[in-house]
Amino acid sequence: NTPDIFDTIDKLVRRGQVEIIGGGFYEPILPIIPEADRIGQISMMRRYIKSHFGVEPKGAWVAERVWEPELVSSLAKSGVEYIVLDDIHFLYTGMKKENTYGYFISEDNGYSVRIFPSDKELRYIIPFSEPDKPISYMRQIAQGNKENVIFTYGDDAEKFGEWPGTYEWVFEKKWLKRFFDILKANEDWIKLVHFSEYLKNK
Repeated sequence: NTPDIFDTIDKLVRRGQVEIIGGGFYEPILPIIPEADRIGQISMMRRYIKSHFGVEPKGAWVAERVWEPELVSSLAKSGVEYIVLDDIHFLYTGMKKENTYGYFISEDNGYSVRIFPSDKELRYIIPFSEPDKPISYMRQIAQGNKENVIFTYGDDAEKFGEWPGTYEWVFEKKWLKRFFDILKANEDWIKLVHFSEYLKNK
């Protein structure tokens, strides 16, 4: 209904400000459909992104964050190198929260993908708190670690304008602009990086 958004996204991609990730074209729950359909859905999305924006996505979004380890081989066969997945999946295995600030490699039948845990705390406070709260949270975690940490935030777009009251809060009251401004003000210790860029430099 608003095709101009494609032009905006294309400009952001060309300027290196945005990295597009793929996923299932019709946002299927991947574990409950046959592997051939999984690969077909992900491949369809890859072709669509390539034809409209001139790039082939290296990552994928797992619809509704429904995960099964067997998805690894389907994703890898479809050209997916990494995914974003809720950190709760890691915590349920007994992993400690302080060990989730990074990425992990998962394997299935000789195939592998990298998984970035999306931080639950960030998902709950973005964009519902004042913009300085996620910064304070990240600073506290970063100061308590001897090594650099990776903060991953992956979430549904509905929070940014579709849920009741969010359009007014995020755009009319300029939450998003204020958040970007405070990120820039803290660029001495916060480095914004695309997933594929980070993996390339590892």
